[in-house]
Amino acid sequence: MLSRETLMQSLYCGREEAPDARILDAHAFHLRRKLSAYAPQIVVETIRGEGFRLTAGGIVAFDAAVAADRSAYEAALSEPRAA
Repeated sequence: MLSRETLMQSLYCGREEAPDARILDAHAFHLRRKLSAYAPQIVVETIRGEGFRLTAGGIVAFDAAVAADRSAYEAALSEPRAA
């Protein structure tokens, strides 16, 4: 599962003004529509108040990979970006 905060930091880090958090819902809507046409077994689930996760055929996908790599990911987010 990816939290809304993590997604917003990843997508809009470094911008002076981040867009409304509802922009993630719009992106999820468009991603769901594209996935339904090309890979209907992959589903983007909204976890209310938390974030999003991908499932494949009813099985939570990518959670183990995200959990294993979370510390490296968070460390990379905390490093200052080169200008």
